[in-house]
Amino acid sequence: MYAVSQEDVELMLIEDPLRNQKNLGIIAITLATRYAIEGNLPPDIPFAPPV
Repeated sequence: MYAVSQEDVELMLIEDPLRNQKNLGIIAITLATRYAIEGNLPPDIPFAPPV
């Protein structure tokens, strides 16, 4: 598991609220992707067309 300390989070956050939200979104997508890969998610699930 990957952990980020509180000090690192404080350093990552920027004064601009929009940039901050974008950064948090990037972090969330990165973590979700990383865990999906580590969990051996079959590739046909994320690339399946919506029904």
